Amino acid sequence: QAWREQVSKAKRIAIVGVLPNTDDTHVWDTLAGFNGELFFVGGPEPFLNWVEKYRSRGFARVLGEKFDKCFDDVRNLIVG
Repeated sequence: QAWREQVSKAKRIAIVGVLPNTDDTHVWDTLAGFNGELFFVGGPEPFLNWVEKYRSRGFARVLGEKFDKCFDDVRNLIVG
């Protein structure tokens, strides 16, 4: 419940280092319904496939495959 509440309050979410696993419905169903900006760091193909299949609204973008290469982008998302 706390996860869903925090997601509903967020404008942006960055997902780092995990692949979409639709069996984890408490995580991925919540993100599918998220209306804000969703960013991802990791292998792009699984994420983009999940976006196409489950996320019908909202902005979604892959920042890159490796966190060390995307650190500044993620930091800028957090601090604005």
